Amino acid sequence: MKWEAFECDDCKQRFALEQKPDDEIEEPLCPGCGGYYCGPVEVEIWEKRG
Repeated sequence: MKWEAFECDDCKQRFALEQKPDDEIEEPLCPGCGGYYCGPVEVEIWEKRG
């Protein structure tokens, strides 16, 4: 399993989905506005340890 980030073209909300290797969702529905046009985006994650 891997996480993939998406951004809605309509409302610009970003969200992540856990993707299964054999059952990936390429263009998911936006959880905010229900839009159909959501594309993958690169997300940098910085974790503070200490």
